[in-house]
Amino acid sequence: MIGFPPALWGTLLRLAVGLSLSLLVAGFVAASAQRSDSERHPLFGVIPKAGQAAWNHLEGDGVGYWTSNGVRRIRLPDQSDGRPILLVGDSFTEAIQVSDDEHYGHLLEKALRLEGKRIPILTFGKSGCSVADYIASATNLQAVFKPQWVIIQAQDGDLFDGAWKKVSPGFARFVWGDGRSSIHLVLQPLPRKAQSSSLRQLAQRFPHVVPYSFTYQRVKEFEKWFKTERPWFRAAAPEAARSSPAEWSGFNYPVEEEMELLADAYQHRLTLLYLPPFDPRDPSAPTEGEALLRNLAGKNGIRFVSLKDSFQEMARNGRAPYGFSNTKFNYGHWNRYGHEAAAQLLFSDLMNLGL
Repeated sequence: MIGFPPALWGTLLRLAVGLSLSLLVAGFVAASAQRSDSERHPLFGVIPKAGQAAWNHLEGDGVGYWTSNGVRRIRLPDQSDGRPILLVGDSFTEAIQVSDDEHYGHLLEKALRLEGKRIPILTFGKSGCSVADYIASATNLQAVFKPQWVIIQAQDGDLFDGAWKKVSPGFARFVWGDGRSSIHLVLQPLPRKAQSSSLRQLAQRFPHVVPYSFTYQRVKEFEKWFKTERPWFRAAAPEAARSSPAEWSGFNYPVEEEMELLADAYQHRLTLLYLPPFDPRDPSAPTEGEALLRNLAGKNGIRFVSLKDSFQEMARNGRAPYGFSNTKFNYGHWNRYGHEAAAQLLFSDLMNLGL
């Protein structure tokens, strides 16, 4: 058997050492760019890990801390003048893109304290949730946190297609009842043991070894941008006409029943914080989704606060509620301007409510 020449062995060894060092360095870079550890909770499924800091420098530049039961804040309040207000939402409320002092929950509590009201704001945000999840978890959320009022952040998709599509383990969705006359909730159970079969899940657990997560988000963002936007080298297409209400997909779902279930789940002590799309050319343009949800919320005794009420001022100042300096203008999750606007609007609404 003919062996390799010593020079070739040396080359292979240097290549192996170089590759190992490259992976190690890339892993450290990935870990410093994004981290979000999680744990399994007996009531709330997979939530951010208590006592751990999470950060995201790929979208925004945020660092956040979580306490027990998936609550985002550095520490629980020492004193209060009553039961807390609970903020519930998806990744926009989890908001790993901004730091704790920029989050609308922190800003809202700060504004209340300036008015002499020591009311704790507890933030429970879980990426991927829809209104089906908020209804399914209502009993547990109220039993654990005992809030005097609940604020749920939502977008169109959280009540329409997002609440009906097939979901991952630990999440809920709606299905049609018998004869399509009613709707039911279906909760997809978590597996008995946490599984990490995909490369992405493996990368999240061991970022120093598998630096895959460092590039995953950017690649997905570029793919979405290329499909939905019109880059500078493409000819502009004529703007599509606004769809009529009869053609709008939102009316394909029993949103009225969803809103009734949501109101009943929280005993009508509820505010819906609505996040509409932002059009800097026409920031106050009405949309079918907002009109429908505002009307149904009023019918069911749900208070309705829309971020659109701050859009005119943002447009005048050349700002957008979404997007960051390391992503692009008016894209992705809401930035500190969006959080500031939400806190101001919710503060005014709570003052009008008399809390």
